[in-house]
Amino acid sequence: QYDRETELDQLANFYVPLNFQASKADHAHREDLAATIDAFIAKENAQKSVCLLLGDAGTGKTVFGAMLQRRLWAEFQPFSLDPVIPIRIELKRFTRDTAKDCVAVTLGKD
Repeated sequence: QYDRETELDQLANFYVPLNFQASKADHAHREDLAATIDAFIAKENAQKSVCLLLGDAGTGKTVFGAMLQRRLWAEFQPFSLDPVIPIRIELKRFTRDTAKDCVAVTLGKD
């Protein structure tokens, strides 16, 4: 039987934090992806923003997203003044025609 939490526990033992290149023009400058995402989440108006992580196949986007979501849920403080609720939407599950419903489907309201 498939158990996502067990899989993430195993991945955590081998996970290497990702760095990213903000632009193709700047090949030398790389930044810590987790720190950049944390700064994005912490910024004012983050609730009205979207963060889209793009990259070639096999570069770690899916694992990074799963690990980030797991960490954010572990840090979740429901009674804070401005709680952040992590929702991970795997766009590969949707087509151009169904993408408009990706939030509802992810939240189980399909």
